[in-house]
Amino acid sequence: MDLVPNVKVCAKTDTGFKREINEDSYLILDDKTEFINIKHYGRMYALADGMGGHVGGEVASKMACQGMADYYSEIKNDQDDSDYFKDRLRHLKSTLHKVHNKIIEYGQTNREYDDMGTTLSVMVLIKNRALIAHVGDSRIYRLRRDLLEQLTEDHTFAQVFLQKVYITPETASKHSIRHVMTQAVGHGIEDMFLKMQMVEKGDIFLLCSDGLHDLISDVEIKDVLSNDYPLKDKCSRLVANALEMGGKDNVTVIVIQV
Repeated sequence: MDLVPNVKVCAKTDTGFKREINEDSYLILDDKTEFINIKHYGRMYALADGMGGHVGGEVASKMACQGMADYYSEIKNDQDDSDYFKDRLRHLKSTLHKVHNKIIEYGQTNREYDDMGTTLSVMVLIKNRALIAHVGDSRIYRLRRDLLEQLTEDHTFAQVFLQKVYITPETASKHSIRHVMTQAVGHGIEDMFLKMQMVEKGDIFLLCSDGLHDLISDVEIKDVLSNDYPLKDKCSRLVANALEMGGKDNVTVIVIQV
């Protein structure tokens, strides 16, 4: 189980044309980050899209991303048995729950922030696995060879209606309730989305806020990710495409190439 080698990453965020401030935040902790044990804990990529008013959303998303760094503060355990990855995923889940509680406590102490919350999508690349913990309607995609797959599940009423076959996928992507979330960090977490995936050489992962996937189709996302553009250009083109479609929201992307 060798450490995932030669991982490249780029990130880009833009306020867009309709918002006064950027309520998106992101975090990258990898080989370039000092004082963390990448070999044992893995590389972390996190993205959060805040909610709760101008200042509240910005504060919540920053707290969420910065708080996930506590994943690396656990006492080191050198076990490398069959439960190794499950233990890492449990620890990732626990760290996210602690972030959730800190945001709630901050809002209770500072009443002007009592309604703030945020989405939070986190992926850890560790050895030959991708560990995912996710709440909200930001997304994580994977392009493997010629197939783009959404690895996360939106926590929205539109997704609930889709699962119950009340609406079609085409209707869900345009429905008025597609942005009404069923859970958010700092508001309530009833069923955190968790996933563990094998990683293959050549995989490309995308973390993005809804400022991207609400305006750009999966087909367009795939076209950019599968092109031979340099990695930084992939990030720039994704954001530029969202802005060209109106840029009605903050848009943030992280692209990771294995």
